[in-house]
Amino acid sequence: MNKALLFACLVLSVSGCSSAPEAPEPQPVVVPVFYGTDRVGIAADDPEEVYGADRGPQSFGLAEISMPPDHQVGQIEEPSLIALEFSAQATRHVVLKSLTPKPEAPFIAALQQHIRETGNHAVFIFVHGYNVSFAEAARRTAQIAYDLEWDGTPIFYSWPSHADTNIYDSDRENALVAATDLAAFIEMVAVYSGAAQVHVIAHSMGNEPVLAALGRYAASTGATGVPLVDEVVLAAPDVAADELGPLVASARGAARHFTLYVSENDTALYLSSLLNEKPRAGDSSAGVLILPGVDTIDASAAESDMVGHSYYGENRAILADVFNLLKTGMSPDKRFGLHPADGGQKYWVLKP
Repeated sequence: MNKALLFACLVLSVSGCSSAPEAPEPQPVVVPVFYGTDRVGIAADDPEEVYGADRGPQSFGLAEISMPPDHQVGQIEEPSLIALEFSAQATRHVVLKSLTPKPEAPFIAALQQHIRETGNHAVFIFVHGYNVSFAEAARRTAQIAYDLEWDGTPIFYSWPSHADTNIYDSDRENALVAATDLAAFIEMVAVYSGAAQVHVIAHSMGNEPVLAALGRYAASTGATGVPLVDEVVLAAPDVAADELGPLVASARGAARHFTLYVSENDTALYLSSLLNEKPRAGDSSAGVLILPGVDTIDASAAESDMVGHSYYGENRAILADVFNLLKTGMSPDKRFGLHPADGGQKYWVLKP
């Protein structure tokens, strides 16, 4: 820069006189997520509306979800009427950008290619709970993958929840019916995707179809000694406490290891206990459920929303523990932030 131009810049404060380029604005990050679903497909331009709440034939595809530049760990940023935000913006919100449905063979081929390109042959399959839409499940899967800094492949399976707090019984019926298709989907991913490790993360009402699906596989294949999946995370299961043990026992031959997360501050499961007239496995307010061969983690200390049911995806300490579990397979005594329960009971307590 010559002296005359430099003088002009100093005196007139002319923009763009500096020879150093301005730093580019941070951009949203797009997270590709594969999916399977037995929701009915709907002809719609808006990806939020492509899959409804009724049951339909099993289908597959790829979703693209953008994460905002200032994303906060554990959050799914959404438009807020308080902030006068009336539509989702990629610069501020987690946005389902696109859906690309695929027939089974092209879906498997795309999944195989993505796994090869990542260089990481590990995948996780997320199965949501009650009161969750397809789009919400897609956003949650992307948020978990992004916050876990997951360099493998994220996948989710969405059964036909009505995304309505007033429709509990119908959601549970749909979840149980989905177990057959879910079993086929998990087996397809495990056998044909080329993944070396397949993990399953189940939340709330999604736990029962996951365990039923794994139980179906174990019963159909017999004791082969080769598990279909590696880690199974049972997060806040909305399953009767006295029924979880038999479900895990029937699924044991299909999975290498099970981890159960419970909390005494889970209002949703407390209300489910009242509705079902049975304590729920993920509610530890009346005592922590301990099962043979299952690592139980008391996550009561994890901060979450007012309902306390989504700590598995919202709390930094829980996300870190799930990261260590899936990445390393370390036992609880070797994972940071977990301590043996007092009194010699065989479970672990989260102490962030």
